[in-house]
Amino acid sequence: VVTAKRPWAPAAPLTQEDRAEFTGLILPLALTAFYSKNPSMTFSASQALKDLSTYCPELVVPELMGRIEPSMQNIMKPSEVQNAISLASYVLPTLLASEGGTDVLASVLSMTVAGIDTNDPMKTMYTLRLFNSIFTTIPLFDPKDLPPSCSKPEFLYTLGEWVADVIDRLFQLLEHVPVLKKGNPFKGHVQHLLRRFFDVLLHQMSPTLFAASLEKVARKAVQSIFPGAKQLIGYMLDSAVSASPKAALAKLVPLLCDKILSPSGEICGSESEATYFLALLGHTISRAGPNLLPYAAKVDAVLAATALHAEPAFFKEGQKLLRKAIQASIGIYPTDYRSLPPARWTFAGESDFIAACLRPVPLAEMSVTFNAPTPQCQARARSLIEFWLAKCAAAFAANPNGAALRSTLACVAGLIRGGAALFPPAPMQWDVSAAGTEQDADLDATPTVASALTPDDAAWGVALRARLGDILAEVCRTQGAADNPDVPGVKALVSAVSRFLTSKGAFTKHATLKHAVQYNKAVVRHYDLGEARAHSRESVVCRAHALLGRRSDQGVFEEDATAALLLNYLLSACLHEYCLVRKKAQKLLPETVRRYPRSPPRLLATALARLKDPACSKGAVSGVVYTIQSAQSLLRVARSWDLSKALVLGLLASHHFEETKVQVRLAELWTSFCPYFYAPPLTGLARAPTLLSDPDIAAALPAAAIAAQFEAGGRALAARAAGSEAALAEMAGALKANMREGLLPSGGKVHWRMAVLSGGAPPLVGG
Repeated sequence: VVTAKRPWAPAAPLTQEDRAEFTGLILPLALTAFYSKNPSMTFSASQALKDLSTYCPELVVPELMGRIEPSMQNIMKPSEVQNAISLASYVLPTLLASEGGTDVLASVLSMTVAGIDTNDPMKTMYTLRLFNSIFTTIPLFDPKDLPPSCSKPEFLYTLGEWVADVIDRLFQLLEHVPVLKKGNPFKGHVQHLLRRFFDVLLHQMSPTLFAASLEKVARKAVQSIFPGAKQLIGYMLDSAVSASPKAALAKLVPLLCDKILSPSGEICGSESEATYFLALLGHTISRAGPNLLPYAAKVDAVLAATALHAEPAFFKEGQKLLRKAIQASIGIYPTDYRSLPPARWTFAGESDFIAACLRPVPLAEMSVTFNAPTPQCQARARSLIEFWLAKCAAAFAANPNGAALRSTLACVAGLIRGGAALFPPAPMQWDVSAAGTEQDADLDATPTVASALTPDDAAWGVALRARLGDILAEVCRTQGAADNPDVPGVKALVSAVSRFLTSKGAFTKHATLKHAVQYNKAVVRHYDLGEARAHSRESVVCRAHALLGRRSDQGVFEEDATAALLLNYLLSACLHEYCLVRKKAQKLLPETVRRYPRSPPRLLATALARLKDPACSKGAVSGVVYTIQSAQSLLRVARSWDLSKALVLGLLASHHFEETKVQVRLAELWTSFCPYFYAPPLTGLARAPTLLSDPDIAAALPAAAIAAQFEAGGRALAARAAGSEAALAEMAGALKANMREGLLPSGGKVHWRMAVLSGGAPPLVGG
């Protein structure tokens, strides 16, 4: 029995006899389940065998050693091979600590290289998970890189050939990877698995192995192109730079730049080749940090030729390169993903290699460090932003259209995504006092957390953000007409505006990194062996990076005049005449308004008012319906009597839309709203009367100040109650009037849907 909060602290310790008896009961069942063809069953069996091997290793380990190797060799039963690979990834640390464990490891490594199979995706994923389990436990050291006093297990002498075989297999796999569409869940799973695999593989290598592997990876990456796998190969190059920045950049950046540009500065090769190597260059520099500064001229030459190119294929990759060049200068990333901290990485003073690898690393000794941008890096990022923003401003002044407009807007969006940490939006100033007019106490928002990056020149950031906001506002005035037929251009404008309003400059995706280490919980953790074995160092590094990204991205912003204008434009795009523009804006608006929690009441009221407008077009009505018809918007409407009134009266006044399809959508909006409706308090969040005598409040403020605050609060609550009562009375009166008129024998002028609405709504509002 273990406690929930401290699973490694047993509440009722088991004796050795208890462990042996319990293991004897469960072991036969787990071994039988191991041969199942059901993935869920084998997963549970592997979990059970992992735990049993730590409870009572003298009974379990011999059974496992006698089954894993024969099962891996049983190619006539593919499911058994797959199960054996999966089981090995779970129990490997326990096997290594046993006698003969290194022989089992050598055998498993030699047999599972063939598991990277282009014809069997599931076996390939199980094999990569096994390698992840091995590499997060055992560093890949060439014997020449170990001190003379340290033992050198026999399998270390074959690691060079083994790593070369794995790289060959990986490129064979990537050569046949199909192009998976964005949003495909399998694509995300493959990306997470391979990215973590590349990080762990290359960071765990000793200098000799890394040098040989880098040479092989660089040669294979440029000798042919793999269009369907360019992102995955880019991850491999990115991991190589992260593991050894100076050596990898010296090898890769000149090689890739020469593949993109000729000596005269022109793009060489075909479009597919050039864009492929552009994508690889972007991935290569994305975590380079200060080490990229010596190659700034080469990167700038590539940017000059591609970032504002007339062809979409070139400017898309060129602007990704621009974004990553800025992020490389100001990004904050872990320095390594190794299984051992720097103090133990050289194995100095160690006599037993395997024992040193298996010795737990306490949390206090993990030494998780991050690369911080230098002043030179920040200056480099500012110069890139200034240079390319000036080019964009000049392009906008020429009133571009078509591809030129999309290229310029995409460049602006890239500057925002890459450098927003240098010019972040101003955090919202909360007012939760009783006299607050904005009702901030009702807001459901996360306060802003200070970013990990402190800009060197805050005044420059404020000025640049104002300049960028003015540029986007002007483009909205010239290109933001509701009937603008340039759908791709308007979509690019909507995307750029949303980026400007929401981006705070986080350097990682919290959810992605957190998902990437979920598998570690099942594979690496051994709670029963103590707190020190509950977390691998690589897992802690990933979680620390994810937490940094989450904290850097938290917060809500102040809605200044420019932000209000751009939010209004986003709302107008939600009501655009072209459905593709509406869909794009409706997808981005909820994420945007979360950053400005005071804006939804104004925006929702504006949208609902369009229902009363007889001149409102069919496209605008559809935009109103689908903008409001989301859980976030419906909850906001239901919480406010004023917005509920606006919705009901707007629906009652919308009978002038004669088309049946429009009326069906309006009826769907009402049907969607009803489950969210409840009778909110007329006063909003009421203050408990006991607060006046609360000891903490009495100790913090003088009695006169407390009394004044509560008096002001009472007046604010009374004013809000009066407004809510008026809205409720107006809504109830309109509903009753429409119900009476709709039920008259001659009530044909009132649409029948509105009569149903009126008849069903009064019980909800107490009519």
